[in-house]
Amino acid sequence: MRPQHTEMSENTALREVVEEALAAGVGEDGRVMCSILSARYDVDLSLAASADSGAPALSPFAPFRIASVTKPYVAAAIFRLWEDGLLDLRQPIAELIQPHTNAVMTEGGYSTSEIRVKHLLAHTGGVYDHCHDPDFVTTVLRTPKKKWTRLEQVAFAAKYGAPYGPPESVQHYSDTGYVLLGEIIETVSGDRLGTALKRLLKFERLGLHATQFEDDVYFEDASNPIQHARFDNQSTEYFDPSFDLFGGGGLVSTTREIAVFMRALLTGGVFERPETLAAALAMPATPHDPSNDRIRCYLLYRYEWLGAECWGHTGFWGTEAFYCPTLDLALTLTIFESGDNGRAKRLALREMIEQAMKSVL
Repeated sequence: MRPQHTEMSENTALREVVEEALAAGVGEDGRVMCSILSARYDVDLSLAASADSGAPALSPFAPFRIASVTKPYVAAAIFRLWEDGLLDLRQPIAELIQPHTNAVMTEGGYSTSEIRVKHLLAHTGGVYDHCHDPDFVTTVLRTPKKKWTRLEQVAFAAKYGAPYGPPESVQHYSDTGYVLLGEIIETVSGDRLGTALKRLLKFERLGLHATQFEDDVYFEDASNPIQHARFDNQSTEYFDPSFDLFGGGGLVSTTREIAVFMRALLTGGVFERPETLAAALAMPATPHDPSNDRIRCYLLYRYEWLGAECWGHTGFWGTEAFYCPTLDLALTLTIFESGDNGRAKRLALREMIEQAMKSVL
């Protein structure tokens, strides 16, 4: 299946090999979207492919829920507040979260006076991850239209999962930690999370018009609706977005706008000072998470791609986004599928794109 829509790139050879990789990666029943940006290689490419020839053509600029790819935006907003002098990364979260949230955390066995903002950023606060708890997943699947609150999710983590360890003793991925960071952004900025992200991260200046928070004020463009992923073999179209909304996820965007943001984030287009980016890319002293094959800094994960050091993040719905500074190359792809099967498809597609690009770069 050939990609259905293409934004023409000046680098025709690169466009052709990536088209072939996407056509191979879409499989028998899949959908894929991909964007590649690089001034060095003269490419601004966005593609979409679908195995369903009877469905309406899939636009490469269709919005979708980016899930945990939201986390770099949240982390960057925290660093923007830090460089504006509005919070300290070493500040105890007890001073920044709401009193009722603090009470729930304390009752769950957490010392919020010892957990610092920097610990939540790097997943080293020991905070139990509600989002990957089997009972939470079961509840979401059984009641997909349930409207969650931030406090309910924090309370779920505090009630059903023990801390992974004292702060800075272990690195363990935690959506709950980023839900708390979302609350901290709202508390410090005085804005709704979506409004704060838009302002702090310069969405208007960067041209990120499709990048929005899917909260109660989100308005879906009927002419370019959200493309929804599959979860446990069912469409998530009617899933209330609140199950993944409060900072661990929540943004809707396009592959191209994510690529634009990742490039800006790592090239001085978001932070006011280069020292802020250096601090955000620093590695915590905590031992590396053995369950994760990627190295985590405070802002992003470190990759190697096309033989270069790159920085990026993945999302639950089969999304991956990263930027390679020495290549000036940003790549974002999504396959609209979760779980182990989705991860395998995403990694295979990333490998096919890498091999295709090696053949012409």
